[in-house]
Amino acid sequence: MQQDDIRNTGILDKKFQAYSATLQAKFGPTELTSVTGYTINHVADSVDYSVGLGFLSGATQAAFGIPNNSTGVVLVDDNQTKKLTQELRFTTPLGDKIDWLLGGFYTHERSPFDQTLLAADPTSGDYVGYWANFNWTVTYREYAGFSDLTFHFTDRFDIQVGARESDIEQSYHEVDSGPFVPAFEGKPTPLYYPLVDTHSTAFTYLATPRFKVSPDLMVYARLASGYRPGGPNPTASAFGLPLEFQPDKAKNYEVGVKGDLADHLFSFDASIYYIDWKNIQLSFIDPAIGFSFNANGSRAKSEGVELSTETRPFRNVPMLQNLSISAWAAYNNAALTEPFPPNSALYGTSGDRLPFGPRFSGSIALNDEFPIVSKATGFAGLSVSYIGDRIGNFTSPPPAIPPRQFYPVYAKTDLHAGAKYEAWTTTLYVNNLADRRGLLYGGLGTVPNPAEFQVIQPRTVGINVSRSF
Repeated sequence: MQQDDIRNTGILDKKFQAYSATLQAKFGPTELTSVTGYTINHVADSVDYSVGLGFLSGATQAAFGIPNNSTGVVLVDDNQTKKLTQELRFTTPLGDKIDWLLGGFYTHERSPFDQTLLAADPTSGDYVGYWANFNWTVTYREYAGFSDLTFHFTDRFDIQVGARESDIEQSYHEVDSGPFVPAFEGKPTPLYYPLVDTHSTAFTYLATPRFKVSPDLMVYARLASGYRPGGPNPTASAFGLPLEFQPDKAKNYEVGVKGDLADHLFSFDASIYYIDWKNIQLSFIDPAIGFSFNANGSRAKSEGVELSTETRPFRNVPMLQNLSISAWAAYNNAALTEPFPPNSALYGTSGDRLPFGPRFSGSIALNDEFPIVSKATGFAGLSVSYIGDRIGNFTSPPPAIPPRQFYPVYAKTDLHAGAKYEAWTTTLYVNNLADRRGLLYGGLGTVPNPAEFQVIQPRTVGINVSRSF
């Protein structure tokens, strides 16, 4: 669990602001809802990129007159995304058997990035040379209209159908400057890359029939399509990478059942699903420069079973009547159904697992609430979660084909206990009680350093005090 980075790197600072406003108006049975949101997300970091851009460490003597073994490469990032969203929803009954929803959606995002590449003394962290500044701005704008109709054929059987049409525009513009540009991009500095504009439309739909077997038991089926927009690849033009990637689409087929048994003593929710995924978006890494970019693969599938349950087995026992036991489990088989094209930058063949998805996962939790004195109540709980093994990013095609990174199984235990008194709540908690080191990301096929890994949060002990107004 030790690492050796340039001093003053590994810094990460995140600031997030979110504002929202919801307005509702009713005109008899008709309801109009407006939801407005505005967010500002700012991220700044400093990363030791000596491994990812090792060729720069070897060029520092010629560029700055400093011995090669006395410098490393530091990447300093500063990004701020401002996002405005607006949605209007109009709902009204059409007679006694039909409910109608009509809506519109708009979002606009603007994300300026500022990235500086520096030569640094590994011991002191002092900057000893300036390589480059990469400055780019990404914008995203979407208009969408949607409508749902729910047909109530009987009190027990209904069908919901819906559709959504989206119009999406994105843009990307980059300016590079510094000695890196003539040395490695072969152009004079500053270098202004042309504006990249992308435009796409998307039509998605759903159909969901539901049947209430009884007041406490329902079965349903669902057909729904999904869409993820493509867009430009930041920094791609600077290094000869693909300028943009294409949208991917999915069709989801699902059948499920939900219900309560034994006078609500036991509840459950079970489903099986199959997702047909086309033109799947994947993260690629250029082995020559160590930079990542997005591109499209072929077809894939995701099929599986999900089950969640909750029970209060001691509700007739005075001291344990509020004790609840809940659990969920999932099996998912996510894999390619077609090999990557022969000219792909990555190697993948039919049947290969998709990155980072566990086959098995699950959780079990116990929670109890009990009286203490007068207006005070206590509570306590325990949860254990399980994440199965996973496989990392796809890697290079033949003849290289390095193995894909393997992430082993891990389990995590969390505890909490506390008390409520009128409007006040105090909670003591211990997360990751056993201090497990579950691997999340890193290793082969990742940047900047394939020897580094991200792990789950270590054992954390804390207290939280809140008051409701």
